[in-house]
Amino acid sequence: MGWFWAAWGEGYATEGSRALLDKAFAGLGVRMVWAEAMAVNRGSRNVMAKLAMTLTDTIPTPPDMEMIEGSEHGGVRYEITKEQRERL
Repeated sequence: MGWFWAAWGEGYATEGSRALLDKAFAGLGVRMVWAEAMAVNRGSRNVMAKLAMTLTDTIPTPPDMEMIEGSEHGGVRYEITKEQRERL
């Protein structure tokens, strides 16, 4: 598990997600991508913000995740369209 923590905060999630967005929009013809995370998950929310994704909604916690710390705050949904991505 040490390799995981050593990579934390190095930008790999942002870099990998950026490549996935590029593939989705340019290679697969996707028109919109969305992502969800727990509201308290600052790391994931920061990645979505760095990708210029827009916070579009709050979502309730699914029953199977209610035992997770922070789940009482619900979740968030971010989106980005192909047109938004092309303007970056």
